Amino acid sequence: MRSKRLGLILALITALILPSLSLAYESKIVAEYLKAVDARDDDGKIAIIKENMGRIPSEVKALLYEAAMARTSQDDKEANYQIAEMLAKTVFSITGDSSLLIEVKQTVFNHRLSPQVRSKLQGDVHIVEFPKTPAGEQHTFKPDNIEISAGETVRWVNKDEVAHIFASMPIIGKGGLFTPNIEPDKHWEYKFDTPGDYYYICFIHKGMIGKITVMANVDTPSTEANKAPVAPTLATPVLKSIEAPAAKEVAEPKANKAEPVKKAKPPETTEDDDPFNDY
Repeated sequence: MRSKRLGLILALITALILPSLSLAYESKIVAEYLKAVDARDDDGKIAIIKENMGRIPSEVKALLYEAAMARTSQDDKEANYQIAEMLAKTVFSITGDSSLLIEVKQTVFNHRLSPQVRSKLQGDVHIVEFPKTPAGEQHTFKPDNIEISAGETVRWVNKDEVAHIFASMPIIGKGGLFTPNIEPDKHWEYKFDTPGDYYYICFIHKGMIGKITVMANVDTPSTEANKAPVAPTLATPVLKSIEAPAAKEVAEPKANKAEPVKKAKPPETTEDDDPFNDY
């Protein structure tokens, strides 16, 4: 009887421990990678990624998934984002495939935005404001995440006490937005003819980010011409425009499936500059 009871206890313990062992095994890749990062061992980082290339998308997905959990503290969220981005950057440096890094950038950007809302026209435009910001606080777009229809116009109104200048990020979404210097009490507008996601960021205040999702007009006939890529429509600025920098093109993102892994903490290091360090 004692032997049977002991067997049941061992079976229960095994059932409880095995998932943890699996998580520990899965997170070993991240732990080894971070150890190489902390030692500034670039060759070691590359070797670890090459040896585990097939598992890296799962590791990255799991880090992003955990960061999205409500129970995860803000510090842990940022740690997961940083680790996921470092892994994806190393994959990019080895393979030249930017799809995983684009996915990470898009996910982190979306997590830092407010929940998306369907914007309502005010007259013939949608309004996004730069509200007055108290000293020491983060400047924002309000609202910072809206959905509109193709062919509609967004007007950005500066009610702040400082100027703002922003642009969309063609590396992770649609390009075409590049504003002049928008001074206090001034505004600028842009007509969105091409459907897609426009992620944008203020050059002066890097934590100031926004997104416009442009939905295809259901009344527009579906033709091959409509489906073909269309060059972004240039806006006519209200203020004097300035010369925009050349946009960098990258591959379209590819979907990757993931398995959960154990959370790890990033070292206090920074990566070298690359085309994806826009925010």
